[in-house]
Amino acid sequence: MASKRRLRRRSCANKKQYTRGDAIKAAKQRRAKGVWIHAYHCSFGDHWHIGHPTKQAKATIRSRIRDGEETDVDTT
Repeated sequence: MASKRRLRRRSCANKKQYTRGDAIKAAKQRRAKGVWIHAYHCSFGDHWHIGHPTKQAKATIRSRIRDGEETDVDTT
């Protein structure tokens, strides 16, 4: 079992931290270039990151795009 410190280091240590608005803006800019990126809230702090979504998140994003809903933030 991994320690909380190890999990935090793997989750946050080398990632850029964003505010919610900046993370959404950065994700939109990268998606405009054809890269699958989304913004998500960090579980270890009060900040946001951007990254590649899981397969399940991609399916959710695709369905939201079809439905015309907001697709910038991971709600899972």
